[in-house]
Amino acid sequence: EDAKKSEGDKEATSTPRKKMEAKFGPHESFTKFTATDAISLAKYKQMLNKKDKMERTRKQFNNTLQKMSETSTATEMILSALGWVPGEASSSKREKVAVVTVDGTIGSSLSYEIIRSLRQIRQDKSVKCMVLRVDSPGGSVTSSEAILEEIKLFDKPVICSMSNAAASGGYYIAMNSEKIF
Repeated sequence: EDAKKSEGDKEATSTPRKKMEAKFGPHESFTKFTATDAISLAKYKQMLNKKDKMERTRKQFNNTLQKMSETSTATEMILSALGWVPGEASSSKREKVAVVTVDGTIGSSLSYEIIRSLRQIRQDKSVKCMVLRVDSPGGSVTSSEAILEEIKLFDKPVICSMSNAAASGGYYIAMNSEKIF
């Protein structure tokens, strides 16, 4: 009887695959495919309703914050300090000054992080100027050169602010700045 049950189980599980192979031809991906979760239409509709409700709540919350910021300058300053800007679309259009901090010995991992940030800033149209804050005793020549070459690609003004230490590679990456403080 156990043998018959296991044969029945194999037949039941192989039937959908056989149907797919008969319809579409044999393919290796059919054996790898398994459904992880099945949801009913009612559950799907419930998920969409929940998403819509969250969106309405978010809009109401933003409207309330907008009204609060319009009534008081202090409230507007606090909300601005917390990173909230009225209207999501306007926050992306607002002009910005980017600050990139080079803190510590310049090595490959730090240079990758800085270069990635510099590329994001260069592509952001709302950034009008960049401040390069350097607090570094220097480091790798190739890493410093890579950072400087990325800074040279900027068409926006670059201002450098040197902190406690700005020696060797730290000073070198500041060479393309319009002003060094």
